[in-house]
Amino acid sequence: LIILAQNGHYELVAKCLESGNVRAENAQGRTALLAAVSKPDISAVDRTKIIRAIVDKKANFHKADKEGNTAILLAAANCEVSILQLLISAGCDVNVENRRGDNALVMAARAGNIESFMFLSEKGLLMSYAKQQEVVDYLQSTRASGNALRICAILQADSQKSPENKIDK
Repeated sequence: LIILAQNGHYELVAKCLESGNVRAENAQGRTALLAAVSKPDISAVDRTKIIRAIVDKKANFHKADKEGNTAILLAAANCEVSILQLLISAGCDVNVENRRGDNALVMAARAGNIESFMFLSEKGLLMSYAKQQEVVDYLQSTRASGNALRICAILQADSQKSPENKIDK
């Protein structure tokens, strides 16, 4: 089930969900839901169908893999906004952080996912000043381009705001 979800095989996932355990996990602590949101190269249509099918089977949205990443964190990095909206409406905690202290906004920024980054920013999710600097340094060190550069510019502009507007964590 996990491998099928990770590879975007909706029909086979649906069949497995009829008798399979939606909460089963692999050696990395990933469930089918975590697997489905971890691969950015699955088609949006198949991913949405898979996630909706898993959601309907009452998946554990608070389950984290061994790195502390939940579905919302992985989706912020790898998925389109419609998946974030689906997960949030199903009950995912958008404020959760992984073991590194990264929230969904940080995950989206680090991955260069501008749509998710803007959506989460508009939802009011914040990033500490220290995390802003960490993400900017990371994006610059990877010679980011395109959307990642746009995120870098947004974060750099935000870091220029007055100190009382900064959140340190």
